[in-house]
Amino acid sequence: MTTRIILLLILPVALTPAFADFIITAPSCNLILTDAGRVLSLTNAHGVELSGARFPFATITVGSSTHDPSSASLTGNTLTLTFAETGTVLTYELTPTPNWLLIRLTAVTGPRPSRMTMCQFVVNFRGKLGRRLSAAYNDTQAVCLQAANRQPDCTAVRATDGGPLLLRALNQDAPGPKLEGAAVALIVCPTDRLKPILKQASHDFGLLTNEDARGTPVKDTDLTRGSYWFMSFGEADADKMIDYCKQSGFKQIMLSSNAWCASPGHYLFNEARFPRKEQGLKALVDKFHRSGILVGMHCFASKVAKRDPYVTPVPDRRFWVDKQDVLATDLTPEANVVKVQGDIREWAGSPVARTKMWEGGVKLHQEVIIDDEIIQYETIGPDGQWNTFQNCKRGAYGTKPAAHKAGAQARHYGIDGCINGYIIDQNTSLIDETTTRLADIYNYCGFDMIYFDGGEDVDKTRFNYYVSNFQEQVMRKLKKRPIIHMGTIMTHLLWNSFARSATVDTYLATLRGHLIAGGSAENWPTVRGHIDRSVNYAASIAEDMMPGELGWFGLWPREKGTDGLQLDEFEYLMCKSLGYDLPISLETSFSQMEMHPLTPGLLEIAAVYEDLRMNHKVDAQTCKLLQQKGKDFALILDPTNPSRPGGSPGNPTPRSAGVSPALPTRSAGVSPAPNMTSSAGGPPATFIPVETVPNVAGGNDLRAQIGPYGTGSAATLWHWLRDAEVTIPLPARDVRIVDMKGREIKPKSSAGNLTLNVGSHRLALITSLPVEKLQQALQNATATHRQAQRIWIQAETGKLVGEMALGSTKGLKDEGAFGDFVVCTGKPNFDTANPWYAEYTVNIPHDGSWALWSRVIYPGGGDQSFGLWLPPDPLSLDGDNAIGNCGIGSDKWHWTGRGGGSTSPVPGATIRLNLKQGPFTFRVLAREGRGTAPTNPRLDLLCLTDDAADEITDEMARSAMK
Repeated sequence: MTTRIILLLILPVALTPAFADFIITAPSCNLILTDAGRVLSLTNAHGVELSGARFPFATITVGSSTHDPSSASLTGNTLTLTFAETGTVLTYELTPTPNWLLIRLTAVTGPRPSRMTMCQFVVNFRGKLGRRLSAAYNDTQAVCLQAANRQPDCTAVRATDGGPLLLRALNQDAPGPKLEGAAVALIVCPTDRLKPILKQASHDFGLLTNEDARGTPVKDTDLTRGSYWFMSFGEADADKMIDYCKQSGFKQIMLSSNAWCASPGHYLFNEARFPRKEQGLKALVDKFHRSGILVGMHCFASKVAKRDPYVTPVPDRRFWVDKQDVLATDLTPEANVVKVQGDIREWAGSPVARTKMWEGGVKLHQEVIIDDEIIQYETIGPDGQWNTFQNCKRGAYGTKPAAHKAGAQARHYGIDGCINGYIIDQNTSLIDETTTRLADIYNYCGFDMIYFDGGEDVDKTRFNYYVSNFQEQVMRKLKKRPIIHMGTIMTHLLWNSFARSATVDTYLATLRGHLIAGGSAENWPTVRGHIDRSVNYAASIAEDMMPGELGWFGLWPREKGTDGLQLDEFEYLMCKSLGYDLPISLETSFSQMEMHPLTPGLLEIAAVYEDLRMNHKVDAQTCKLLQQKGKDFALILDPTNPSRPGGSPGNPTPRSAGVSPALPTRSAGVSPAPNMTSSAGGPPATFIPVETVPNVAGGNDLRAQIGPYGTGSAATLWHWLRDAEVTIPLPARDVRIVDMKGREIKPKSSAGNLTLNVGSHRLALITSLPVEKLQQALQNATATHRQAQRIWIQAETGKLVGEMALGSTKGLKDEGAFGDFVVCTGKPNFDTANPWYAEYTVNIPHDGSWALWSRVIYPGGGDQSFGLWLPPDPLSLDGDNAIGNCGIGSDKWHWTGRGGGSTSPVPGATIRLNLKQGPFTFRVLAREGRGTAPTNPRLDLLCLTDDAADEITDEMARSAMK
């Protein structure tokens, strides 16, 4: 696009012996500089002052000192700044255009700065601050610094707390591009013109863009509004995932990196899940497309796994070296200490290192690379000298122990603890090799979305540049547009391409990652607090004029320390999603959903709220009230009183469409009227403020929330573990019951009480009674919990295949077993899916959710395991298919579900299976073991139970065995 060039108008506006000021005039703004290099004024096209602060136009850092300019001059379109203290001179070319003033650094003479603030502007009006967009704006006026190429790092900050807004363009000399040539556009315009001007700028400057066929940036399309699943699964699981999409109403999924990729770097395929590699992955994407579902690729593009051919058996030299030293003495292949010439006290594992938290745990970072050998070490010493790596393991990660000469480099590569990999040096050819391979897979398979995870894992010396660079390297190689472009970090240089942002890890994952890295659990937020933090993050993204999301939110089952995600916690999330029009994303797994008895009820809530939000069925005033933090609301779809959705049964009152006449206009954060209603087809959506009811039916198994509903009250009710027949001391004629979708439920009536079945789906009870009366009735209710059905299976009755055998046939006896036991006679390894299994067939008496418990022992202790195989699913030994895998208390006979490794205590979490009535065949695989029959895990007894709360014990088994 050709831009009309406007000549600079330079006027001396004040002349004194001390200084002369210069006016730089462009169609959109006037800029006044002093001859001391300070910005005196910035006005818009109408002459309104936007700055008025004497701030240096630029600053430089030479050595360890930062300096302001001492003088400035302007000749034609050339601005010259002199820094007398250092002798440095900066030369700029200023080019006004109809929509911006282009500022380009053309020359640096004298001592070179290592870093510089290329230009900066104070904005004096109160308004929003787009820190990543580098913009300040209010309802009418916007000022933005847009990078015109990849060299500057533009940002916005508040100069002081509550003080003026400061827009800055930062740059540095190395690594990466040099200072010269860096350019930014100063944009001063009405706020409603900012996004169109930024779009034009992105094209004029050749920035990374991401638009649909009509030229609409992806961030402004409805693609960004859709909620999505973040899951790990294989080609054979497509139908199961499509079913979950239907249940939740989500039309987007993102496939986790570990599902398809065995090794970031060469991007080798996970052949257990995609045996046909690229062809299988493309077939999966095509199948989702035929069902109207968009598919995203989750990937790591800034780093390489240590298991990748780029690392083993010979580590590549093109990784980022974040620490280095020099070998002090010759090193033999057998030596277990490595002495260097310098001080290594700040290396990982040093007892005096300032850094105390290491992603993935400190052990992943305790290594040094010399020539082509990776050496792991346990400690650093000796005290006071800190120059020796001690207790070394030679030839780690498949490299070979070798002799090394004194003076050889001792390198430490930047390490990512998430995938246990090395960070790429983006100034080498490695970044082009790896991103080309990744883009080829993406293009061949036809993905619609990409998420660049681990964006923080880059060379920290030029952080934002490298975060932007590796994503741009991939994006420019992707053929499809628009793409839902997401990533851990959204930077200024990626703003024109990003679709949405604000993801965080799941509630439990953030806590566990924090603890593993060395943090404390003190003052950790509740689930609602976690949601509120996500809302705050999304709000900060919104100030960058970027869509946000509430995710990745977990969907987790009951385990030690948690009852699992509850319906009221999830509805709190969905209210915030609806209130702010933010999509959610659910990061979970099939096994977690199958283990959680509330999964059907959670997905039903998701589907109802997603429909309301995506189809704009709730008015803006109601949405604003739902934004209140710390306040619970319950949605009631009430089809029987469409004219008075908030009224009491049998007492309809005319009302205007959608909003209660008594509902005043309020700001977010103010308590709402008793109920808020919107209607746009279908049952009216009524929201009531609710609080938790304690001791429902005298216990904790039934959960309820209650609040005012019109002139009466309403309560939500569910069972968090199983189901029960609940009798409530209220006449059935006085209560209406609807499910989450507004369908009416007819209870039984007897002796003035109502009786209904309560399970994992949320019900709503609507009555003319006041809140306290309904609450009392719920607390006085009685519940008859359904008795568990259990199916007991002796391990010795199975059909044994491969290296599976009865202990008795190998001369093994165990007095703690209920009978003979099954053991693997070979060396099982979950990296190799050997078809060694025991097969069992049982008759399932009814459809529903069943839990599988296994009685096992690991004679050698540790986090050993069996595997679960459900034909006709493909054989897989990944963590979602483990049986056992608990390391604490595993050397005694114990009942187990599924654990997470060496730190998991028995019994782990419940393994849940959604089964149909009739014959059910499953196989227990050999998955882990020490390699001999006497030391491998032993399987004694299995139990299938339809009660999620069941914790199977030996006493239960003895009773059943009689």
